[in-house]
Amino acid sequence: MHFLAISNDTLFIYYVLSNVIYLGLLIVAIVKNVRHRHRLGSQRLELVKASPFTPPITLIVPAHNEERSIVGSVGALLGLEYPCLEVIVVNDGSDDATIEKLRQAYQLQTARVLYIADIATAPLHAFYRSGLDRRLFVLDKEAAGCKADAINAGINAATSPYICVVDADSILEKESLIRIMAGVFADPGRVMAVGGIVRVLNGSRVVNNQIEEVHLPKSPIEVMQVIEYLRAFLVGREAWAGFNMLPSFPALSEFFSAISSCKSEVFAPTPSEKISISSFACTAACMKITAHITSTLFPTPLAGLKCPPT
Repeated sequence: MHFLAISNDTLFIYYVLSNVIYLGLLIVAIVKNVRHRHRLGSQRLELVKASPFTPPITLIVPAHNEERSIVGSVGALLGLEYPCLEVIVVNDGSDDATIEKLRQAYQLQTARVLYIADIATAPLHAFYRSGLDRRLFVLDKEAAGCKADAINAGINAATSPYICVVDADSILEKESLIRIMAGVFADPGRVMAVGGIVRVLNGSRVVNNQIEEVHLPKSPIEVMQVIEYLRAFLVGREAWAGFNMLPSFPALSEFFSAISSCKSEVFAPTPSEKISISSFACTAACMKITAHITSTLFPTPLAGLKCPPT
């Protein structure tokens, strides 16, 4: 009986504390969301688009056996509204027709460029550039068994001060890069990494890899997935971002600053260890250099993906 009484008291205390913590996170998230809405209403995104001082961005797209969607996904990324954009697709040892699809659709040509492997990766077979859109580059490399190696290869080839990692099967909102850069401009000296909300596209109307209409799915399981995503991003991640304690960003919308002063320390893997590249890894390692940086989450849908129906 004594053991049962202690167990009941322990579970009760745990229940109360967990709900108090969730309530606190909810309050912080509501306050941050209201502030973000006021700030977003005062921002003129067209100025970011038209300004000659808007910094370039490199989109890194690791792709492994993505022959079904790679052409449409790359076309959607090239159609994003941003003045200075570079897209690097990393074919990570695909054994399907991914590279052939890209070669046919975008007239890939072997590029003679200086590729410096600051970060050790699996060997590269070829470096291509599109003959149709000079902003598109394709790296063909051996598979290393992890997505991080493909991202590292893309970072080696990137020429922009800001990098955004995007999954090959994800869909970005057309103004997502402009909106996210507005967050960087708010405090460029401290903002190291920025993320946004991932929208579940089940039930929505998507045409040519662009979101036309947003609807709830009909399946109860898919509706619960939508609710869980909203809870995780609008309450959990946004509240933790308010305390500058955001542990990670969604993989399909990682956006961080490739600061050259910390690049070698953050991304150089040791012989016995493979480093997974993420916004958190970049932030955590750079905090060894300076404590005056922050990562933030914008409570605005920037990307979308389809969840499994079961």
